[in-house]
Amino acid sequence: MRPVRRHDYAPRVEMMPLIDVVFLLLTFFIFAVAVLDRLKTSGVDLLSVEGAQQAVDEPVVLLEVDGGGNVLIDGRAVADDELDGRLRELAGRADAPPLVVTLQDVEATVDRGPVMWRLLDRIRNAGVGDIRLPKLEGGSGVSP
Repeated sequence: MRPVRRHDYAPRVEMMPLIDVVFLLLTFFIFAVAVLDRLKTSGVDLLSVEGAQQAVDEPVVLLEVDGGGNVLIDGRAVADDELDGRLRELAGRADAPPLVVTLQDVEATVDRGPVMWRLLDRIRNAGVGDIRLPKLEGGSGVSP
């Protein structure tokens, strides 16, 4: 049987690389603090908000198409033959608020796309000038 060789010296822990890393970290943090201190003292002119105006709610007329394809003006159902008259009345007002056209967020039983196109044609033919289509989640809205 072959004898096992044993060394007489004990294992050593090298401290020099650890000391080097500590000094590098110390140097980095001292440099970072010095740079941040200079950034804090550099002058930055901030804009004043004294001229800001309070946001006000703008009155609008809400035109909705429900899940069954029916048209509602400000939450009230409007008969198909009555709609053109109401739209012309709105277009004739001097202080006419904007008309917001949207689909109700309900499950539809009919295809509301053709209903919406016919409705937009009727609005245009009635002479309504300010029409807004609100932005839906994940989509793009149009607001002139």
